Parts: sequence; structure tokens; C-alpha cells
Amino acid sequence: MKFKSLTALLLASTMAITTLVACGDTTSTADNKESSASTTSSVATEKTESTSGDNAATEDKGITFPLDETMNFTCFAYADTDINCRLDENHIWKYLTEERANITVDLTLAESTDIKEKRNLTLSSGDYPDFFFKGGFGFDDVNEYGAQGIFIPLEDLMREYAPNFCAAMDASNGWDYITSPDGHVYSFPMENEHYLYTRTNFWLNKVWMDNLGLEEPQSFDDYYNILKAFKEKDANGNGDPNDEIPLALATPGDYTFKYLLVYEDDYSYSYDYNVGFTADGEIINVYTDESFKELLAYSRKLYEEGLVNDDCFVIDDAARTAKGSSADIYGSFSSIASFITAGSERGNNYIMMSPWADTMFRRKPWAAGALTITDACENPEVLVAWADYLYTEEGAMTAWAGIEGETYEIVDGIRKQIVYKDAADAEKHKGISINGGVSMPTLIKPEKFVAIIDYEAEPNTAHLEAEREESWNKAINPVFLKFTEDENEQISFLKADINSYQDEYLAKVVTGELSLEDSWDNYVKTMESMGVNDLVEIYKTVYDRCYK
Repeated sequence: MKFKSLTALLLASTMAITTLVACGDTTSTADNKESSASTTSSVATEKTESTSGDNAATEDKGITFPLDETMNFTCFAYADTDINCRLDENHIWKYLTEERANITVDLTLAESTDIKEKRNLTLSSGDYPDFFFKGGFGFDDVNEYGAQGIFIPLEDLMREYAPNFCAAMDASNGWDYITSPDGHVYSFPMENEHYLYTRTNFWLNKVWMDNLGLEEPQSFDDYYNILKAFKEKDANGNGDPNDEIPLALATPGDYTFKYLLVYEDDYSYSYDYNVGFTADGEIINVYTDESFKELLAYSRKLYEEGLVNDDCFVIDDAARTAKGSSADIYGSFSSIASFITAGSERGNNYIMMSPWADTMFRRKPWAAGALTITDACENPEVLVAWADYLYTEEGAMTAWAGIEGETYEIVDGIRKQIVYKDAADAEKHKGISINGGVSMPTLIKPEKFVAIIDYEAEPNTAHLEAEREESWNKAINPVFLKFTEDENEQISFLKADINSYQDEYLAKVVTGELSLEDSWDNYVKTMESMGVNDLVEIYKTVYDRCYK
């Protein structure tokens, strides 16, 4: 990173991350087969051949839906009331289970506010359901309950009953992201949307840039000069040169200066681990690296010159969004989607700030934990075969958009939601998808779904998808470390205080409460006394285990 001279050209050393070999392996073993595929079923099957790859199904047992006889399962699921509607009232859910598969599901539902607590209580009670659908589990949760024997290994069942899923995983090297350190796969994942690895992206007001004849930045110097022009040249053109906020940040969490590190050119910065990865496998201790010191100096300059909102360490995201939605005042900001922070009226005025070098990580392509099956389930192969449909284009379309002719229709090549004729018809078709809230077991929005978005009705969605795709194509797949339970405990213990101290120090330096040069050595010593080197050493150990 070249923060020190804001007028110098960026001397970028581009980095190529080689294809990373999976840590963990899904190779079948006799023990795996005994534990995960020994269950018998009365469902009639027929054999078909599959040639989708080494990890794919070599033999599809061909469970046919709808089943000849109704089969019942118990399930814990996300209630989804804030975005769509409860699954027990959702027409698409009933179609996928009852109509299409002849499966009935006794649901236990939890709201977003208590899903984790309710889920954990259910598991600890020992009286848990056959499966969890959109249970809100992360990779570490899945590993934990898999190691305890509560979640069953699925890799053999997937090969036998889920050929579409296996083909999708083979095509994207997806096994790396769902295989636990013990070599088992304990969950069906969701394919993540295509955007950069960080949970937030930096956006630039393209209308302002065009007003001032500015080009997209290719360095930190360029970005600084754009922000400076936004401040000094009446970028929004309303005659008031003082109402523009060049960069709008918020606190806590995702919307701070620290995540400008994703534009670092000497290493790939990992949002999850707060360290850097180089092309030759070195791990950079970003906490005390010179690049973080340079970021502090750069951020201090932005703050001191009024190029960022002066309440950036106080204002929360909701208040920042309220401001941005009310007037054309933001030149740049970090956000998952531009229209969230700038308002739907101006959302399409912004472009995503693309990578300046090939060191920026994409988002992790697959998120484990969307569907898990417990050892209480007597017929797991039926659930595996049922889930496989969601990894077809048709199944994913159903999950995301509903049923063509019932919840949406295609008019002149454009998808349009159906307006129901009366309240009774609307009630019958309640729920236009099963998307929302937490990860569901399915593919990303299919190409067909994105391609036929109604640009007039959904201009922000169309714009967002295009910007994300462009940035995705310029970035690289993330490093994904797989920790043991002991390693996770150590990391959690160390990170809590270390990350808190780093954030506190950043705020004090940027606002001028501390002098960077006078305080840096003490900051490094404090970090070391808090165990930062031990933390990074754990990452190095795990990286070597996974990729070397």
C-alpha cells in the first residue's frame, strides 16, 4: 500500500493467488458409508449413471417425487415473517413439500430475534427434529454438532441421491467450503451472491464524477483526489459547495476506515481473519504491519481535511442511511447495496469501486449450514433427494421467484409478479418465494432469473446485480481456513480484546486524540502483550495444514 505519498503514482505489484487445494476431503470411506448410508427406505428406486466428477454421485438411486406414499418429517426452520411469510403459511413451501414431493413437515419456527437461542435449546434438549431448514447455522456450528454426532455425515448420501447438487459443487470447487476438518460434509449450503468478499463494498457517485470529469480511481491517491474534488467543486451541482459529504462512514462494524484495506496491493486482505495473504503463502500480521500504520495516516488525512463525515465514529448505519436517502449529499460510502444507503431514488447513481489489483477477495462462494439432517431422521436419503431439486435451475427459480403462472409470469421476456384477482386468491398463493432472512439450500439466483428482471419495476436490483458481477469478475476466490474446536476457542478468546483495542486505537488516531508517530510503538507493544502474534501463528498453522 502506498499511503505515504498521496501524489505519487501507485507502484502496484499485482498478485496471483493460485488455485487453493481443499483442506479436508470428501473421499468416501467404509466408515462413512456405514454411518450415513445404512438407512433403508421403502421408496422404489432405479439406477442412473452420473459422470459429473470425482466427488459427484456415481450412482443415482433415483428416488422419484411425488412419493407413492406420504412421508412425514419434523423440522426446525426460520420463521421469515419479517421478509416474506411464515413457512407454515407459505404457498411455495407447501408446493415444494406437499404438492411436488408428497412430504408433510411438522414445523417448529423461530424468529430472527431468537433463532439461535431457540435452536440451541432444541439441540441441547436431545429432543430435536429430523432436519433443520434455514436454521441459521454457520460453518463452525455445523462442525460442532457434526462432531457430536447430532448432524449426520451427508457426503455418501449426496453422491447417491443428489446428482444435481454434486455437479454444482464439482463445477465450482465448492466442496472446499463445506467439508469439515474431519473430512465429512454435514450440511447443504447456499450458493452466495456474486459480490466482493467483504460484507461491504465501497461505492462512488458516478453522476458527481461525470459532473466533474473524473475517472474511476486506480489507487489510494486517485481516491483521495476524487473525494477532495467532491468537497471543493459543488459536485452535486446545486449551487452550494458545502453540502457534499465526500465519504460517509458509520459505526460499529462493517462501515469503517479499516475495510479500505481490501484495496491493498501487496497482499489480499481477509475481512474474516483481519490478516493478509500473499501469493507465496505468507500471512501478514495486519494488526501491526506497516500497511495498517499507513492506513491510519491516510484515514487521519481524510478526517482532518473534512473528506469524511465528522461523526463517522458515532453515527450508526440507520442514521447514515436516513441522511443519504433524504438528499443528494453522499459522494462515496461503504454498503452492501448503494440504494440501501443513498435511497432507491438515487441508488443507480453509484458504481461499485472495483479492485485496483488482483488482490481483492470475492465473497465466499458457498455458505454451509443451510440444511442439516440429524441422527433422529429415519429416512435421510429422502430429504437429500428432495433437497437436490433446489440445486437445479428450475428448483432455484422456484425458491427465489415462486411458480411461473402462479406467482409470476413472463411478459415479453420480462418477469412480472402476478397481481391476484381478490383476497382469497392472494391468500391461496401467500408467499412468493422461500427466500429471506438466513441462508437457504439452493443455487444463487439463476441466470434466467437475473436476465429477466423487470428493469422498470426493479431498476435498483438490476443495477446492483450488474455492478456486483463486474467486480466479482475482477476479484479472486477467498482463502478459507478450517479450524478445530480448540483453535476456534483460542481465536475467540484472543480476538475479542485484540479487535476491540485495534478499533479503539484507530478512532483515537483518526480523530487526532492520539498522535500516530508518538503512539505507534506503544500500540504495537500492547498488541503483542495481548497475544496478537499467537493469534496470527494459529492462522499460519491452519493455513499450512489446509494449503501446503
